[in-house]
Parts: sequence; C-alpha cells; structure tokens
Amino acid sequence: MEVVGKTGSEAYIALMRRVLNEGEPISPRGQLTFELMNVTVQVASLTEAHVLNTVRRVNTKILATEYVHLLGGLSSLEQLDRASGGRFSQFANDGRLLGAYGPRIRHQLPRVVDLLRRDPDTRQAILTIWNGQEHGAESRDVPCTTTLQFLLRDDRLHVRATMRSNDVVLGIPYDWWMFSRLGLSVASALNVEPGSYTHTVGSMHLYDRDLGIANDVEAAGVLSKPRIAVPPALTYDGEQTDSQARIRGLIWTAQHLCLGGDLDERVDDTLGVDWYHAHVPRLTDVSECVSCHCVFKTAEMYAEDPDFCEACG
Repeated sequence: MEVVGKTGSEAYIALMRRVLNEGEPISPRGQLTFELMNVTVQVASLTEAHVLNTVRRVNTKILATEYVHLLGGLSSLEQLDRASGGRFSQFANDGRLLGAYGPRIRHQLPRVVDLLRRDPDTRQAILTIWNGQEHGAESRDVPCTTTLQFLLRDDRLHVRATMRSNDVVLGIPYDWWMFSRLGLSVASALNVEPGSYTHTVGSMHLYDRDLGIANDVEAAGVLSKPRIAVPPALTYDGEQTDSQARIRGLIWTAQHLCLGGDLDERVDDTLGVDWYHAHVPRLTDVSECVSCHCVFKTAEMYAEDPDFCEACG
C-alpha cells in the first residue's frame, strides 16, 4: 500500500483515513489494535515532512530533544522525562533506554556522510538501528526503526526510513520530524539540496484507545498553516566546505545541547541553535558514559570510579 503527499500533513491525513477505514483488528500483548501491513508513505520534500498542519498536537520539547539526541549520538532519560512530563521512564531499564537511536548511530553517521561525499551514487549509505540483540535482552525499549538510508541523486539528498512497527497517532508525528530533520542536517553537511522523504512500515497501526484522537485528526483534515511555527533543523551556514568538518560541527553542537554545556564560537555557523536552546531541557552536572553514550547526573548514576557507568556496567 502506498500513500503519497506533497507535504507530510497531506500524507498523514490520507494515511490516517486508510488506517481508520481499512485497518484490520489484531491484539498484540492483549491490546486491541487496527493494522495495515506493508505501507509506504512518500513525502515530496524533507523540509515539509512533518504533521504540523494538522490538529494532532505535538510536544515541541520532545521534538527538539529526540532530534538532538539522534544527531548528537547521545541518550538522556532525564532530559526526555523533563521534556515529556515523565513519559519515557516506563520504557527504561535501570535508568537507561536500551533502544535509544542516538548511541546506535553515533559512529555510523560521520561514515555515511563520508561515503556519500566519496561516492555520490552509493546505495550503501545506511544507518542500522536494529542491532540483532533485541530478542536476547529483557528490554522495555525495543526500537521500532530498523534502518535509515540516504540516497544522493541529482544533487538532492533523499531519506528512506524502514520500520518494523509504527503507531499512526503516537509515533509518526515525532518519527517523521526526527528523521527528516536528520536528513536536512546531512544535506547541509554535504552542501546539497534536500530531496524526498520515504517511510516504509511493516505494521502501521492504531490502538483502539486512540480512536477518538485519530477520528478528530482525520475529520479536521489539513490546516492552511501550521499550528506552531515550523522549527528549524540544525544546519550549517559557514565557509567550511569539507563535509566531514561540517557534520562533525553539527554533531558537536547537538552534543552540547544534550549535555547542557556552553556553546562557543564554533556554533556561530550553525543555524537553528537558538530554538533548540529554548526547547531542550537544560541539565547540569552531567556526564556521558564513554561506553554506552548515555547521559546521567554524575552524583546519581556514577560510582566513585568516573569511568564506571551503573547503567551498562
């Protein structure tokens, strides 16, 4: 099944309608759910791959925090809980989100950008999020996303997300935002124009408990303008032309936004910083585990040995 839209909001309403009208009932973990299998959604532009022109409300602090975690290669449960009013703790194991995307792609992202620079026609520019260990661990946080692929064609960067499972009410407003903004950051690092966004899902679904929200969103349709001003992506606007330097600068900026540190003159060439400063919850006295790349309050999560992380041992 394919859904196409010039904007993410158009595609979202069309998708919502299909799920409401054609979704088949299933009951994973005993929860009544309506499912469409094998769905592909294509949005014409990464820049417009969001659902802000619908009545689906989004938490801008979650938007900001998830995106900078992904770009920065970090994960902070405390930051996400502050952004969401404590919603993320239910998915954590001993203070750590085991499926966090940022740490999983941390070392892959610069390599992907370098590969695209060296071989613009490559089909191997893939970030792998599903690592094959999910079934062997008692994790409350199993990634829904399996891979992100970047295709550079005609000097335009296209992004393709592949997911095993996606919630049309709870997940898509944040997933489309996070992955399309990452694509805009990569396009900026490569100094190319943004292309399309494609989203492929094995199980697109809607929980019975969210039917009221879905019906309201579908009935309202596409709004003439966004409910909130569309936040910027973190992009590079400096004179540096080397793609590796550009992506490292963007990653460095995102990491400092995650860690709550002071940003020096290196961010002067980075667009969008002010909005993220205002929306990513601030942390103080924090450390990053060099092994699992999770961020914790030093006094609470670390033993006397600063190299020992209580979350990953």
